[in-house]
Amino acid sequence: MYAGPVVGVLVVIGLVAAVGLGLVLGRSEQPRPVGVFLGPLIGLVVIGLAQELSNEGLNGAGGDITARSLTTFAGIALIPLYLGPTRSAWLRGGPGLSGTETAAPGTDVSATARGGMMRAMPTEIRDVAAGLWIWRTQHPDWAPDVDWEPGVTSVCVESGGEVLVLDALIPEAGADEVLARLDALRPTVAVVLKPDHVRSVDAVVERYGARAFGPSLFWRDDIPQTELEPIEPGSELPGGLVALYDGRGRNETPLWLPEQRALAFADALTERDGRLRVWGTPWHAERVVPALTAMLELPFEHVIVSHGEPLHDRAAFERALELPPWVG
Repeated sequence: MYAGPVVGVLVVIGLVAAVGLGLVLGRSEQPRPVGVFLGPLIGLVVIGLAQELSNEGLNGAGGDITARSLTTFAGIALIPLYLGPTRSAWLRGGPGLSGTETAAPGTDVSATARGGMMRAMPTEIRDVAAGLWIWRTQHPDWAPDVDWEPGVTSVCVESGGEVLVLDALIPEAGADEVLARLDALRPTVAVVLKPDHVRSVDAVVERYGARAFGPSLFWRDDIPQTELEPIEPGSELPGGLVALYDGRGRNETPLWLPEQRALAFADALTERDGRLRVWGTPWHAERVVPALTAMLELPFEHVIVSHGEPLHDRAAFERALELPPWVG
């Protein structure tokens, strides 16, 4: 006759265990599967015990229905727990992707992500040459299953009396220093180097009244509101920057920055394991290598890429042409 209250108590204990351990461990720095599974597992064990008790100790129709209803409700209640905060944190890569947590200066963000806890990376600014600087910030759409690190690079260059920003991504947090620099320079041109690098072009145009240039075609789910003036290989942009052909067939137009003797790429090249690499395509040897080799006719000294370590020299570019392409 005491089975009913006991079942109720066990159900409550199971739910508390599931919720408490799931939330506490799932949001801590413990390995993520522990937080996700341990709470629900304990909850299910306790509720299973309650179910057995209801089966054996409550044979009356009313009591049996009540006990089964309680245990069934408890089991169903665990489903949103598993799919809720702890499960979501696991899939996102940890609790820090919302930008509410920031890594300490010098934190290796990629290593942190590989270790199972992703924190928002601090925005970094680097001066490259006179009139040329870059900033790196975390991409808001980064996820653990993509083939690039959280941080991406944007470029600001002064050339021929113009101020151009290339693939600009305004940070969601910690943008003060970037915006202070941009506000002082007042960019006159915003350039999108590749259809999937729309990033903050609309915000730049709205804030500074800049002219916008970029591809004539975009992905259907990432189309800028701004009307961009199309650029193609061979196009000369305001300030004397020249669009180049990379041979990859991805509608990317790398840029030659003559005043700074620099090449700026979107995705044609990337840094992996400390080496500059060409991002692979099925026609790497036939089309890409000849197109990139032709760039050696330009007297460039700096190579800027969006993904991985952003700054490289001419020698690294030459080595990249000899290495196998990066295919992930």
